[in-house]
Amino acid sequence: MRKLTSKKQELLYAFSGFGPNLLMILASAYLLDAVSVAGYSSDKLSAWTFTGQTIVITAIFSVIVTIAQIINGIADVPLANFSDNLRTKWGRRRPAILMGFIPTVIFFICLCFPLSKESNSLLNTIWFGIVLVLYFIFYTLTLVNFYATFSEITETKKSRNRLSLFKATFDVFTYSIAYALIPLLIGNDINIQIICLAASPLMLTMLIPLFMIKEERTDLVETEKVERIKIKTQFIETLSNKKFMIWMIVFSLFYFGLQLFLAAQNVLADGAMGLEGYQIALINTAAFAPVPFTLILYQKIMKKKGFKLAFQTAILSFVIAVVFFMIAYVKWIPKWEIRFILGLIGSTIGSYGIGAFFASPYMVVSQIAASDMKKTGKNNSSMFFAVNGLINAIVGGISTGIVWLSIKEVTSGAEPINGLISMAISLRSVTEDSSTINMFLGVHIATYIIIGFCLVAFFASFKLPKDFDEIIFKKDEILEEGESN
Repeated sequence: MRKLTSKKQELLYAFSGFGPNLLMILASAYLLDAVSVAGYSSDKLSAWTFTGQTIVITAIFSVIVTIAQIINGIADVPLANFSDNLRTKWGRRRPAILMGFIPTVIFFICLCFPLSKESNSLLNTIWFGIVLVLYFIFYTLTLVNFYATFSEITETKKSRNRLSLFKATFDVFTYSIAYALIPLLIGNDINIQIICLAASPLMLTMLIPLFMIKEERTDLVETEKVERIKIKTQFIETLSNKKFMIWMIVFSLFYFGLQLFLAAQNVLADGAMGLEGYQIALINTAAFAPVPFTLILYQKIMKKKGFKLAFQTAILSFVIAVVFFMIAYVKWIPKWEIRFILGLIGSTIGSYGIGAFFASPYMVVSQIAASDMKKTGKNNSSMFFAVNGLINAIVGGISTGIVWLSIKEVTSGAEPINGLISMAISLRSVTEDSSTINMFLGVHIATYIIIGFCLVAFFASFKLPKDFDEIIFKKDEILEEGESN
């Protein structure tokens, strides 16, 4: 495969994922919540939901979402093997990306349209479940091949790290739009459905790799390079990479908390923190705007103190941020000004961790894949990202499917006592007197779970191998030609 030869090319290539990543955030953070009124303040229902009422059977829907995410993760493995064995005159990656591109857009648009406006509709529950599975599968086919090229289209570790940092920067920009700009646009006649439909053409950024990737043809059966790879063998070889699996254990623990936070963030700010649209936008701006600078700081700490310490500081900064969000609880602090300031402080502190978490997965997995390819002579890069996706999908499915969609329904007639959550939690009908019910208790409980999993990830990170830094930073034996130009 032709390599990227300049920083400008790396920057453009990293931008490719902007559109699909934004659509995934909109789908997971907004569209899945748009089917239910749980956790939202009453004056925002018409803006944040499809019809202002719960149009799915939440108990069934939470299970379906979990199953959809797990299927998404499982699909990563055969889809990665499929692309590795793809034989066309255009190579492997470009055709695979194109195969997933159009269906991804179609099924995203389908997620914007419920089939029924009736409350607790079984039809909607099944419809969104099926569409979600198909959306995840084709999104995965597109993105797993895009990420697989990170170790194939770069020549050196420095180039791969730089590409990962560029990708992380664009991810931050994506989240800034999703969490800071959209709350400002929502309201009056602008519904979340309209915004998601307007954003769908941004998927076109995924066409950039089709013009930048230049692969050798793989349709010549007699060529050794296109020898078919058995999926079982490829899967086992990936799992046998000890450093990769240790990293996945550490990251998946953190990922559980991160996904729960991202899923809860919008409802948390609107409900449990009791903030307005512009206040939410400012808090999210404080979280994302400093990230390009905190990424530089993160890179410096990695080079001077090592990856392990840098990643640990990132986890702790995120924990501190969530603690501030937890304290800024509408039931504890009546004045919105104080809750708003606490949110700003937490977001600013957390900006360091946010940038690190965006950069680390691409950086670590692509470097491990490149190191493995150099050591074994086998290109399993797509399978590394597939297994990464499989594990994260299972963890994320449990986090956002079962835990989040269930816990946000929890309410209590008893107020928290002395800052502690009342043990007498009960599920109440929303038709009861809202003045006697703590409607935001479940959303508030989510912050405790997030903090707990992140702290477990912090202590687990001490088990990362001592030579982990060599994989990420030690220069390749091949002269870094890109630097000499």
